[in-house]
Amino acid sequence: MEIISKTLNILNEYSKWEDLYAYYLQDKHEDMKISFDDMYGLSIYTQVNYPGLSYALSYEGVRVGQIICYKGNTTLFHNYGNKANFGLELSGNSCGWDDTDAIKFRKFFKNLQSIPKDIPLNKFQVRDRLVYELSKRNKADGKLSYNVSPVIIHGAPTMFYAPVKAPVNGGNPSRKIIDILSRVKMMDDKCRICIMMIADPNNESNSQSEFMADTLSVSVFIAKLLRSKSGEGWWAHFMDIKTNTTSVPKKIDIDVVTVMPEGHIDEFSDKEIVVPELATTFHCHSLYYNKSDYKKGRFSFSGTYSLKMIKS
Repeated sequence: MEIISKTLNILNEYSKWEDLYAYYLQDKHEDMKISFDDMYGLSIYTQVNYPGLSYALSYEGVRVGQIICYKGNTTLFHNYGNKANFGLELSGNSCGWDDTDAIKFRKFFKNLQSIPKDIPLNKFQVRDRLVYELSKRNKADGKLSYNVSPVIIHGAPTMFYAPVKAPVNGGNPSRKIIDILSRVKMMDDKCRICIMMIADPNNESNSQSEFMADTLSVSVFIAKLLRSKSGEGWWAHFMDIKTNTTSVPKKIDIDVVTVMPEGHIDEFSDKEIVVPELATTFHCHSLYYNKSDYKKGRFSFSGTYSLKMIKS
């Protein structure tokens, strides 16, 4: 597909991203002075775009704040929109993690029972709920799939940014957020990377086949990242490898999955694209969820990737 060569041209021409992502890989455990135990109700994502240790916080798809850990200090930055969206009013827009406002913030979302009616269903809510389901550990928790698990970096699922959008006016490439970066366990017990991008609606003007181009572009970046000077370190993170010695496979397989509600059928799926420059095969798939079931609090899937989501 044309999007692959276009993305590679952007990444090859604006190669400063290689040093930046090698820097993001640096060990930040000394900055991590935080526990997620009292943050029930919030979706927490490690942001791979910040020189320190940074977490994005959302509630049912609505961004509500950010945590930054740097040199032993933990600061909560909460969104001013929380007052209008949820009725939560704090004295300022930032505070220390142990301050009264931070405690009030955590307690408020822990006790919040439902999302306000005037906040519509959105793709980020689907992302939060799907990540939550995929993060469950066992059958007793009602785990959605034993095959697919989100990539965890610094204690939380990962919000990964891919610099794949063409720059404007001579600047640097803009970034797309990878909705769900995960790994999938295959039948031979080996794992491969799975990249899920979420879109809504699914109709003639926003079809699965067109959205696959966006999903492929961020997948190309991940493959290119693994072939960069910091690739071994990122591979260890993606595959949850704890040893000091690891190497990126000579050939990489990446599952490229569009996640959309059931609807218009115009698919580019169940296809393989081999990119020799990256020694990578992209396995393109569709995953559709039933909106009626989703509104009842459960996922039911169809599409070419649905078998991977079945409990096994």
